[in-house]
Amino acid sequence: GVVEGQMLALARHSSWMGVEIATIRATGGAAVNRDLLTVMADVFDADVYQCDTRNSAALGAALRAWHADAGASRRPRGWDDIVRGFTDPLASSRVVPDPSRVAVYRTLRARHAACELAALGA
Repeated sequence: GVVEGQMLALARHSSWMGVEIATIRATGGAAVNRDLLTVMADVFDADVYQCDTRNSAALGAALRAWHADAGASRRPRGWDDIVRGFTDPLASSRVVPDPSRVAVYRTLRARHAACELAALGA
């Protein structure tokens, strides 16, 4: 239930970006948990892949720094070029959403949003 609540909240609070999510790359220690990745795939209705990166926050900061330094040094590099090889998913780790569970979570997303608003007094 906790994992489902977290995934529903993540889906709700990322929807403002207005993009269709088709693929998620999961990193960090929890990314080794297939049950967690299954819930993620079903809530987002997206394929989920594991990346072989354990300290993703540090890696992301280092890659952003490299990207900024390249631009500041007048040797700009595209973001895809910067991350190539560091963020490639493990092809064998693909988790595919289950359509029947996707439908259930789609309904629960609206209920979750209503409960959150009620809890916040809105």
